[in-house]
Amino acid sequence: MTAGGTIHKLEEPFFVMATQNPIEQEGTYPLPEAQLDRFMMKLLVDYPEEAQEVDILRLHQRGMRAEDFERIGIQPVGGVDELMKAQAEIRERTIRDELLQYIARVIRATRVNLRVEVGASPRAGLMVLAAAKARAALQGRGHVTPDDIKKVAIPVLRHRLSTNFQAQAEGMTTDDVVTRLLNTIPAPDDSQVRIGVSLSSLLSPFPHPLSHPSACCMSTAEKYLKPEVVRPDRPARSTRPVHRQGLPAGAACQ
Repeated sequence: MTAGGTIHKLEEPFFVMATQNPIEQEGTYPLPEAQLDRFMMKLLVDYPEEAQEVDILRLHQRGMRAEDFERIGIQPVGGVDELMKAQAEIRERTIRDELLQYIARVIRATRVNLRVEVGASPRAGLMVLAAAKARAALQGRGHVTPDDIKKVAIPVLRHRLSTNFQAQAEGMTTDDVVTRLLNTIPAPDDSQVRIGVSLSSLLSPFPHPLSHPSACCMSTAEKYLKPEVVRPDRPARSTRPVHRQGLPAGAACQ
């Protein structure tokens, strides 16, 4: 990272978190789109439930602090080596070309949507891909499904889009825009997307359907490693309305 013109090298692994308070922003400035694009996800954190808030008060009354992991009962489950190995394994999750094309169609659709002033960049597609692979691993699968992509699309894309005046007048958020795109652009049929599993994924520490000893045989691996014919890409249906109603030319703004 660079601060005051000085570069500070951070040891891996590391990650950056930033908080955004929607109230009392006097003296703070929104980040430029290019900087927002470097954050992988934007997560919305609401107020805690009543029972959770009581637990917070109870823990504070007992003198516990957030960093008192042992007193709270939080135990480490791995170290740096395990985390780096998990990252490498996640990158090797299998994804078919049909799903890569689906990600590209969703990303490209944000750039031509009439309710979006600034669409998603190519980096957004890379982040959707990485997040979908991570979800597949956490779900115990060696491959990515259309549902993985849909589940991560909103948190990955919500801060990368800027809605225009038309969307703001309709009360639409970037979450609404992404949801409409996911509901409009056809995803590959999961039952027809045959999964090719690499030999490296068979050795993955993450459990998946082929991790059972009875399934880990060369005949099974050869079955999934055979080349397969990819279905031709289906063009996405347009998500744009026929006419821009109620707005003169050039009225769209951030």
